[in-house]
Amino acid sequence: MVTYPKVSICVPVYGVEKYISKCADSLFKQTYVNIEYIFVNDKTKDNSIEVLNSVIEKNPQRKCQISIIEHSINSGLSAARETAIQHATGTYLMHVDSDDYLEPNTVLECVENALKFDADVVIFGMIHEFKKKTHVFLPEKYRSKQEYLKAVIRKDIQTGVCGKLYKRSLYIDNNIHCLKGVNFGEDYAVYPRLIYCAGKISFIEKPYYHYLRFNESSYTFKFNLNNVENLKSALNCISDFFKDKALFCEDLTIARQRIHAWIINYVFSFSNDDNLKWQVVNEIDNHIVIAPYLSVNHRIILTLAKNRMIRLLNFYIKVIRTLYTWLRPFLNRE
Repeated sequence: MVTYPKVSICVPVYGVEKYISKCADSLFKQTYVNIEYIFVNDKTKDNSIEVLNSVIEKNPQRKCQISIIEHSINSGLSAARETAIQHATGTYLMHVDSDDYLEPNTVLECVENALKFDADVVIFGMIHEFKKKTHVFLPEKYRSKQEYLKAVIRKDIQTGVCGKLYKRSLYIDNNIHCLKGVNFGEDYAVYPRLIYCAGKISFIEKPYYHYLRFNESSYTFKFNLNNVENLKSALNCISDFFKDKALFCEDLTIARQRIHAWIINYVFSFSNDDNLKWQVVNEIDNHIVIAPYLSVNHRIILTLAKNRMIRLLNFYIKVIRTLYTWLRPFLNRE
């Protein structure tokens, strides 16, 4: 008889009173039985916890499996995930953001896959839900873990920690922690390290995770200097971890250039601070050899920055932003 191991589902909670009911209900209605639920109240200011408690009352069969951990102060997404991991006791661990939700068979399918293939990480598909459209993303299979990890480091593929099942020992045995205070791009500081330390990864080509994109404008269309600094911190973390691993040197270079191009585009698109624009441009070495692997857009941005062509760079990014805004309704992002 197969003994099914415990799975810890880790859920940070902050400002999600409109969404947490559907999230929690999808977790409590999982067909897998041996689950512990760890919700971390990151000092939310709304009624998220009250809504969560009402859903718990409607699912009495799960009540003894649920813990709500209280933060004394708002500490951010990374800290909430770290708290959940530290309280987890399952053999496996899964991250779910509190405005997202799962298909009913998600945990069962993932555990069976992990046991069948002796996998440390099981990666499954996502459904990105916009206000008017949905877009399905299935994981692309790679010939080896090394090939997949190189793609992760380069940021060729999605690097979020959600949409996966992990052996909890990956975090514990390898001393992998979330970066405190880094709440934008924070997954990039964690996920490549987890994959590097994993013995085997497995893929399920089915979409089980519903990723709500209703509030994406909070990061993408409103300027926040912390986003820039957070992304740099995540990049520095991964650079330090892989700096002595020559096999991934080229991938780190590509990632560094890709992230620098994103930062320049972000600052020039949404900030009116000319000094800040000069600062991010001057961070680009004028002797840089721009990787041909990058997109045409990123190569243009880095070339203009490398040559300190600020006015042309400003004009180019403005034009691209205008075109993107016009094309946005046709890109499954509404």
